[in-house]
Amino acid sequence: MTAGFMQKRLPKVFIAGSSGLLGRNLKEALSSSGKFRIVESKKRPELTNLADCLKATRAADIVVNAAGRVTSRLDQAKHPAQIFYTNTLIDFQLLEACRRNHISRYVTFSSITAYPARSSRGGLREEEIFSGEHPKIDGALGFY
Repeated sequence: MTAGFMQKRLPKVFIAGSSGLLGRNLKEALSSSGKFRIVESKKRPELTNLADCLKATRAADIVVNAAGRVTSRLDQAKHPAQIFYTNTLIDFQLLEACRRNHISRYVTFSSITAYPARSSRGGLREEEIFSGEHPKIDGALGFY
């Protein structure tokens, strides 16, 4: 290396759920951009377990949560609380791992499946959720 020339350190990104549809495509896009280095776990971490989250995120500068319990619409209808609990626990464990590992950048994803399927008419915009413009969703969430 010549004097005055410093190689820029690329931010290291850990993507939880990097084998899923969203995570896999995000990993490919970030890797091919040349602006990020992907941090991968040797062993697939159990993301509801704090110790696994701490270990998986230890070397990261940025954590992206594209993970979640993937299931069928029928299972979602039968077990909504368990699915919500599991996905929320994943978020909480990753956030706590970020706090303990001094990682200040965290990105998470959600989907329309977080809202009642019977109420969605398609094309739901976020600002409609609590606006009163969508009474079936407002009622389902306990808002009237």
